[in-house]
Amino acid sequence: MNLVDCKIKIKCDMPNCKNFADVKIENEGFIKSIGLYLCKSCMNELYKTIGKNIVPKSPENMLNKKIVSKRVKENEN
Repeated sequence: MNLVDCKIKIKCDMPNCKNFADVKIENEGFIKSIGLYLCKSCMNELYKTIGKNIVPKSPENMLNKKIVSKRVKENEN
């Protein structure tokens, strides 16, 4: 998926929103003219709503890897 600046004057796709779209969300492989048009305020609300439901998993870094390997060694003994 790509987030692209909207170059045409079109209304936001969210219901009850009267603003014009600022960005377009398009998916690869689809017709380029098809996408989801959002204004900045609806995009921010969507971002907040998605953030409440999907929490990214932190990457396993060297410190966490060291702690996990230490626990494994302790459990083996």
